[in-house]
Amino acid sequence: TEMLSHLPLMMADGTIAGHGTPEIYINNKKVRDASELDRYRADEILSAEIITNPGPEYGQDVKSVIRLKTVKKQGDGLSGNINAAHKQSKVTSDDINVNLNYRLKNGMDFFTRGHVSDWTNYSTSTNNVRMMTSNTWEYNSSSINRSHYSIYYADLGWNWQINDKHSVGITYTAMNFIGNSKDKTEGDQFVTKDGELVDEFHAISELITKPRIKHMINAYYVGQVGEWGLDFSAD
Repeated sequence: TEMLSHLPLMMADGTIAGHGTPEIYINNKKVRDASELDRYRADEILSAEIITNPGPEYGQDVKSVIRLKTVKKQGDGLSGNINAAHKQSKVTSDDINVNLNYRLKNGMDFFTRGHVSDWTNYSTSTNNVRMMTSNTWEYNSSSINRSHYSIYYADLGWNWQINDKHSVGITYTAMNFIGNSKDKTEGDQFVTKDGELVDEFHAISELITKPRIKHMINAYYVGQVGEWGLDFSAD
Protein backbone atom coordinates (compact mmCIF):
# COMPACT_ATOMS: atom_id res chain seq x y z
CA THR A 1 0.00 0.00 0.00
CA GLU A 2 2.80 2.43 0.86
CA MET A 3 4.65 1.55 -2.35
CA LEU A 4 1.62 2.53 -4.45
CA SER A 5 1.75 6.10 -3.10
CA HIS A 6 5.14 6.55 -4.85
CA LEU A 7 3.89 5.60 -8.32
CA PRO A 8 3.63 8.36 -10.97
CA LEU A 9 0.27 10.21 -10.98
CA MET A 10 -0.72 8.56 -7.68
CA MET A 11 -2.34 10.95 -5.22
CA ALA A 12 -2.24 10.73 -1.42
CA ASP A 13 -5.94 9.77 -1.28
CA GLY A 14 -5.37 6.67 -3.44
CA THR A 15 -6.69 8.14 -6.70
CA ILE A 16 -4.91 8.61 -10.03
CA ALA A 17 -4.56 12.30 -10.94
CA GLY A 18 -7.47 13.17 -13.21
CA HIS A 19 -8.60 9.54 -13.51
CA GLY A 20 -10.35 8.69 -10.23
CA THR A 21 -9.94 5.61 -8.06
CA PRO A 22 -8.18 2.79 -9.96
CA GLU A 23 -9.06 -0.86 -10.18
CA ILE A 24 -6.09 -2.92 -9.00
CA TYR A 25 -4.99 -6.29 -10.36
CA ILE A 26 -2.32 -8.57 -8.88
CA ASN A 27 -1.04 -11.18 -11.33
CA ASN A 28 -4.14 -10.55 -13.49
CA LYS A 29 -6.46 -11.21 -10.51
CA LYS A 30 -8.72 -8.31 -9.57
CA VAL A 31 -8.31 -7.03 -6.00
CA ARG A 32 -11.79 -6.93 -4.47
CA ASP A 33 -10.71 -6.37 -0.87
CA ALA A 34 -8.31 -3.46 -0.26
CA SER A 35 -6.82 -5.24 2.75
CA GLU A 36 -5.30 -7.75 0.32
CA LEU A 37 -2.69 -5.12 -0.54
CA ASP A 38 -1.50 -5.09 3.08
CA ARG A 39 -0.56 -8.74 2.76
CA TYR A 40 2.21 -8.04 0.22
CA ARG A 41 5.59 -6.54 0.93
CA ALA A 42 7.07 -4.02 -1.49
CA ASP A 43 9.98 -6.34 -2.34
CA GLU A 44 7.50 -8.94 -3.60
CA ILE A 45 6.34 -6.61 -6.42
CA LEU A 46 8.22 -7.13 -9.70
CA SER A 47 6.47 -4.43 -11.73
CA ALA A 48 3.64 -1.90 -11.53
CA GLU A 49 1.76 -0.56 -14.55
CA ILE A 50 -0.69 2.35 -14.50
CA ILE A 51 -3.31 2.46 -17.26
CA THR A 52 -5.07 5.82 -17.56
CA ASN A 53 -7.05 4.93 -20.67
CA PRO A 54 -8.36 1.41 -19.96
CA GLY A 55 -9.95 -0.63 -22.73
CA PRO A 56 -13.52 -1.96 -22.85
CA GLU A 57 -12.56 -5.18 -21.07
CA TYR A 58 -12.51 -3.22 -17.80
CA GLY A 59 -16.05 -1.84 -18.00
CA GLN A 60 -17.46 1.59 -18.78
CA ASP A 61 -17.10 3.03 -15.27
CA VAL A 62 -13.41 2.18 -14.90
CA LYS A 63 -11.28 5.30 -15.44
CA SER A 64 -7.88 3.89 -14.44
CA VAL A 65 -6.18 0.58 -13.66
CA ILE A 66 -3.06 -0.48 -11.75
CA ARG A 67 -1.62 -3.87 -12.70
CA LEU A 68 0.90 -5.37 -10.30
CA LYS A 69 3.04 -8.40 -11.04
CA THR A 70 4.76 -10.21 -8.21
CA VAL A 71 8.15 -11.86 -8.17
CA LYS A 72 7.77 -15.51 -9.10
CA LYS A 73 8.61 -17.61 -6.08
CA GLN A 74 11.44 -20.05 -6.60
CA GLY A 75 11.86 -23.60 -5.37
CA ASP A 76 9.37 -25.75 -3.50
CA GLY A 77 8.49 -26.72 0.04
CA LEU A 78 7.37 -24.69 3.05
CA SER A 79 7.96 -20.96 3.38
CA GLY A 80 6.49 -18.16 5.45
CA ASN A 81 6.94 -14.74 6.94
CA ILE A 82 5.74 -12.61 9.84
CA ASN A 83 5.35 -8.84 9.64
CA ALA A 84 4.41 -6.59 12.54
CA ALA A 85 3.92 -2.83 12.75
CA HIS A 86 3.37 -0.31 15.52
CA LYS A 87 2.19 3.23 14.73
CA GLN A 88 2.33 5.96 17.34
CA SER A 89 0.78 9.42 17.21
CA LYS A 90 -1.72 10.82 19.68
CA VAL A 91 -3.09 7.27 19.69
CA THR A 92 -1.58 3.89 18.84
CA SER A 93 -2.28 1.29 16.17
CA ASP A 94 -0.78 -2.17 15.75
CA ASP A 95 -1.06 -4.95 13.21
CA ILE A 96 0.55 -8.30 12.48
CA ASN A 97 0.56 -10.55 9.41
CA VAL A 98 1.49 -14.24 9.36
CA ASN A 99 1.80 -16.06 6.01
CA LEU A 100 2.56 -19.73 5.34
CA ASN A 101 2.91 -21.26 1.89
CA TYR A 102 3.61 -24.80 0.71
CA ARG A 103 4.72 -25.13 -2.91
CA LEU A 104 4.88 -28.28 -5.01
CA LYS A 105 7.43 -28.74 -7.77
CA ASN A 106 4.77 -28.21 -10.44
CA GLY A 107 4.15 -24.64 -9.23
CA MET A 108 1.02 -25.41 -7.20
CA ASP A 109 0.68 -23.40 -3.97
CA PHE A 110 -1.32 -24.10 -0.82
CA PHE A 111 -1.38 -21.16 1.53
CA THR A 112 -2.85 -19.72 4.70
CA ARG A 113 -2.63 -16.14 5.90
CA GLY A 114 -3.65 -14.39 9.09
CA HIS A 115 -3.95 -10.66 9.74
CA VAL A 116 -4.84 -9.00 13.05
CA SER A 117 -5.14 -5.23 13.41
CA ASP A 118 -5.86 -3.04 16.43
CA TRP A 119 -6.67 0.42 15.07
CA THR A 120 -7.38 3.67 16.89
CA ASN A 121 -8.20 7.07 15.42
CA TYR A 122 -8.39 10.50 17.05
CA SER A 123 -9.33 13.63 15.14
CA THR A 124 -10.62 17.12 15.84
CA SER A 125 -12.49 19.53 13.60
CA THR A 126 -13.73 23.11 13.74
CA ASN A 127 -16.16 24.97 11.52
CA ASN A 128 -16.73 28.74 11.47
CA VAL A 129 -19.30 30.37 9.18
CA ARG A 130 -20.29 34.06 8.98
CA MET A 131 -23.31 35.21 6.99
CA MET A 132 -23.77 38.93 6.32
CA THR A 133 -27.42 39.97 5.80
CA SER A 134 -29.27 42.77 7.54
CA ASN A 135 -27.76 41.09 10.59
CA THR A 136 -24.47 39.30 11.14
CA TRP A 137 -24.97 35.60 11.84
CA GLU A 138 -22.15 33.38 13.01
CA TYR A 139 -22.12 29.62 13.33
CA ASN A 140 -19.24 28.02 15.21
CA SER A 141 -18.75 24.33 15.95
CA SER A 142 -16.00 22.08 17.24
CA SER A 143 -15.93 18.32 17.65
CA ILE A 144 -13.69 15.43 18.67
CA ASN A 145 -13.93 11.99 17.09
CA ARG A 146 -12.52 8.85 18.68
CA SER A 147 -12.83 5.44 17.06
CA HIS A 148 -11.37 2.04 17.83
CA TYR A 149 -11.65 -1.45 16.44
CA SER A 150 -9.79 -4.74 16.42
CA ILE A 151 -10.27 -6.96 13.39
CA TYR A 152 -8.89 -10.15 11.91
CA TYR A 153 -8.68 -11.71 8.45
CA ALA A 154 -7.93 -15.37 7.86
CA ASP A 155 -7.26 -16.85 4.39
CA LEU A 156 -7.03 -20.41 3.19
CA GLY A 157 -6.38 -21.03 -0.48
CA TRP A 158 -4.87 -22.76 -3.45
CA ASN A 159 -3.17 -21.29 -6.54
CA TRP A 160 -1.64 -22.98 -9.53
CA GLN A 161 0.43 -21.07 -12.05
CA ILE A 162 0.36 -23.78 -14.67
CA ASN A 163 2.63 -21.82 -17.01
CA ASP A 164 3.07 -18.25 -18.27
CA LYS A 165 -0.31 -18.43 -20.04
CA HIS A 166 -2.56 -20.16 -17.51
CA SER A 167 -3.21 -19.72 -13.80
CA VAL A 168 -6.10 -20.71 -11.56
CA GLY A 169 -6.94 -20.44 -7.88
CA ILE A 170 -9.51 -20.26 -5.11
CA THR A 171 -9.38 -18.46 -1.75
CA TYR A 172 -11.62 -18.60 1.31
CA THR A 173 -11.51 -15.60 3.66
CA ALA A 174 -13.09 -15.09 7.07
CA MET A 175 -13.14 -11.71 8.78
CA ASN A 176 -14.64 -10.36 11.97
CA PHE A 177 -14.24 -7.74 14.67
CA ILE A 178 -12.57 -8.81 17.91
CA GLY A 179 -14.98 -7.36 20.44
CA ASN A 180 -17.15 -4.35 19.67
CA SER A 181 -15.95 -1.56 17.38
CA LYS A 182 -16.69 1.94 18.66
CA ASP A 183 -16.99 5.32 16.98
CA LYS A 184 -17.78 8.33 19.19
CA THR A 185 -18.14 11.99 18.23
CA GLU A 186 -18.64 14.76 20.79
CA GLY A 187 -18.98 18.44 19.99
CA ASP A 188 -20.37 21.91 20.73
CA GLN A 189 -22.19 24.30 18.43
CA PHE A 190 -22.95 28.02 18.90
CA VAL A 191 -25.09 30.43 16.87
CA THR A 192 -24.83 34.19 17.40
CA LYS A 193 -26.71 37.14 15.92
CA ASP A 194 -24.85 40.45 15.92
CA GLY A 195 -22.55 39.08 18.59
CA GLU A 196 -25.35 37.86 20.87
CA LEU A 197 -25.79 34.17 21.59
CA VAL A 198 -28.96 32.81 20.00
CA ASP A 199 -28.52 29.04 20.36
CA GLU A 200 -26.04 26.56 21.70
CA PHE A 201 -26.01 22.84 22.21
CA HIS A 202 -23.74 19.95 23.07
CA ALA A 203 -24.08 16.70 21.11
CA ILE A 204 -22.71 13.20 21.59
CA SER A 205 -23.13 10.39 19.08
CA GLU A 206 -21.76 6.90 19.52
CA LEU A 207 -21.89 3.96 17.13
CA ILE A 208 -21.14 0.48 18.44
CA THR A 209 -20.83 -2.43 15.99
CA LYS A 210 -20.97 -5.93 17.42
CA PRO A 211 -18.87 -8.76 15.97
CA ARG A 212 -20.36 -10.68 13.08
CA ILE A 213 -18.27 -13.04 11.03
CA LYS A 214 -18.17 -12.55 7.27
CA HIS A 215 -17.32 -15.36 4.85
CA MET A 216 -15.94 -14.76 1.35
CA ILE A 217 -14.85 -17.11 -1.42
CA ASN A 218 -13.04 -15.98 -4.58
CA ALA A 219 -12.25 -18.19 -7.58
CA TYR A 220 -10.36 -17.09 -10.67
CA TYR A 221 -8.88 -18.30 -13.92
CA VAL A 222 -6.62 -16.29 -16.20
CA GLY A 223 -5.40 -17.75 -19.47
CA GLN A 224 -4.48 -17.17 -23.08
CA VAL A 225 -5.50 -19.37 -25.98
CA GLY A 226 -4.01 -18.17 -29.25
CA GLU A 227 -4.92 -14.50 -29.53
CA TRP A 228 -7.79 -14.84 -27.05
CA GLY A 229 -7.37 -13.74 -23.45
CA LEU A 230 -9.62 -15.37 -20.88
CA ASP A 231 -10.17 -13.66 -17.51
CA PHE A 232 -12.67 -15.06 -15.01
CA SER A 233 -13.05 -13.92 -11.39
CA ALA A 234 -16.04 -14.42 -9.12
CA ASP A 235 -16.84 -13.83 -5.47
